[in-house]
Amino acid sequence: MAEVLTSATTPLSLRDDRTFGSHVFTSFGEKPIDYTGELVRLLQDVSTASRMISAGVRNVGLPVRGETLVQNPEEIKSGQQHCLQRRDFDAHMATEILYRMLYHDGHLCLILSPTQAEPMHLPDNVPFGTYVLCLSALERDPLFPEWSVCGTLFSIYKRVSHAGQKGTVADLIRKGSEQVAAGYVIYGNSTVLAYSIGNGVHFFTMHPNIKEFFQCSKKVISDTDGKFLHVNNQECEEWDANVKGLVEELSKKDYHIRYTNNLVADFHHLLSTGGIIACPATKKNPTGPLHFLCQAAPLAFLAEQAGMQATNGHTRILDLKPDHIHAHTPMYISSAANMVDIQKHLRPSS
Repeated sequence: MAEVLTSATTPLSLRDDRTFGSHVFTSFGEKPIDYTGELVRLLQDVSTASRMISAGVRNVGLPVRGETLVQNPEEIKSGQQHCLQRRDFDAHMATEILYRMLYHDGHLCLILSPTQAEPMHLPDNVPFGTYVLCLSALERDPLFPEWSVCGTLFSIYKRVSHAGQKGTVADLIRKGSEQVAAGYVIYGNSTVLAYSIGNGVHFFTMHPNIKEFFQCSKKVISDTDGKFLHVNNQECEEWDANVKGLVEELSKKDYHIRYTNNLVADFHHLLSTGGIIACPATKKNPTGPLHFLCQAAPLAFLAEQAGMQATNGHTRILDLKPDHIHAHTPMYISSAANMVDIQKHLRPSS
């Protein structure tokens, strides 16, 4: 069964006292995929940036300058500081926080975000690191931004271009199976960070007082066939006949439709209870609704590490390679047993 994820309000004495940084360091000792320490420090920087994003979405007066995201910090124009309101905090601001926190430490050579048409390069005056980061900085329900749960998705690849130089598009056009790490942070009643380096999925909750991430569960294995179907049924008229047939069949099997319009929140719920996530192609989005590198690939990586499967309806997501940096795909996540039925329903008619 899926392990229950504890809340940040759990007293510190009743939880594992292992911090995120300690866990990452130990994990790399057990699975030495990076002997330089760059990936360890990069993951720690991501956790630090997520605390700042958590402050922004919780409307606690995060001070920021009044400018939009720029790719070179030297180009930042001075502006009067103000405190963000929750309704003002958007994906561009969250992306800017991550960029500012990560660009100067020399661990990255390139950052990709769906909010930016081109990859974000690092300034010439900082060292170019070994890794590329793909991120969806702020997943939230656009209809109810002030009340919805928010989330951050991230994925890390090791560069294939020459070391010590700027990253290239070739560093991004990669199969999902080439990821070395992936994770997400969810900002709700508590702030929870989940990550994997290929050794299972591990969860950490940010303590509300000291703002440190402590482990809140051991390795999560979601092997239960829960009766929740995460799908946007308001788009049902946009689905093809095979998808409609699949959803109708699942409804007959007493699956309860649960959809938050937030991919991270739905996936977090899936790991806790089991079930199915369905993100089908539609007439408006014939190539699929999910950004391959920044959404589908990291979730597929985490799903498999939690004992589940992720496909585009026919092919394993991690076996796919995008044809451009902003390629999209449909995606279905479920247990192995459910995936057999899903692919059977989605098989093209002969």
